[in-house]
Amino acid sequence: MLWAVLLERWFYFAAVAPRAAKKAVTLWSERSEHQSWNAKMIRQEIVSRQDIENKKGLPIVKVLIALCPLLGLLGTVVGM
Repeated sequence: MLWAVLLERWFYFAAVAPRAAKKAVTLWSERSEHQSWNAKMIRQEIVSRQDIENKKGLPIVKVLIALCPLLGLLGTVVGM
């Protein structure tokens, strides 16, 4: 399970994330003005959405990293 989640995140960062970042930059660049408060809030929203996508699945990885050694130890103890 850990390897599947890690491979999915690797694929996301290698293939999907660059395209999503380019799309976000294009979306921001197409705006006519960048200095108003409204524009800054829109920019913050674009960055926040990208950040949420980048962090999706990472809590599962953290839990599995902590849990896998314990399961291995449990298997060793039960197997004795």
